[in-house]
Amino acid sequence: MIDNNIGSVVVIDNNDSKNPVGIITERDIVRIVSTFSLSDLEVPIRKLMSYPLITLTKCICFRCNEINV
Repeated sequence: MIDNNIGSVVVIDNNDSKNPVGIITERDIVRIVSTFSLSDLEVPIRKLMSYPLITLTKCICFRCNEINV
């Protein structure tokens, strides 16, 4: 993440469809490192990532006050 100057990584499924299934952010990593033991760093990403994702198609238009999450 540092080498690519990014703050988050979208996690995709193992299928050919490459559907997004979660996300892990710098904040998640800081929380993990500060809260858990070093052995927790060997836990699969799927147990640490935030999910489910709320995704939009690129042609959707919206105003922030119209979204109910």
